[in-house]
Amino acid sequence: MLVLLGDEVTGDGADAILGGLLSGMASQARGLVVAAPTADEGSQLDRLREGDALGDATSVDGAETAAGQVAAIAALARSYDTQGGSFGAGGADGTVPLG
Repeated sequence: MLVLLGDEVTGDGADAILGGLLSGMASQARGLVVAAPTADEGSQLDRLREGDALGDATSVDGAETAAGQVAAIAALARSYDTQGGSFGAGGADGTVPLG
């Protein structure tokens, strides 16, 4: 399953609510990839990556670029067997999941 984040969700508890939804979906789906625009420091995706809010979901930033879109599709294919990971321009596990 691929979830594409758009504008940041704001308001009291927004990160907790979004994180809970994503974590819940990740626990029920075979694989969940959360893609978002390039994650600047302090962005919503960056904050979700810092905690355990994403659960087993794989995250990809840079979805507005061709490289980010390719990384999201590669992560989706990978998520069938291997969940988790942080990819894209700001990803801790590399720009593209290779295995």
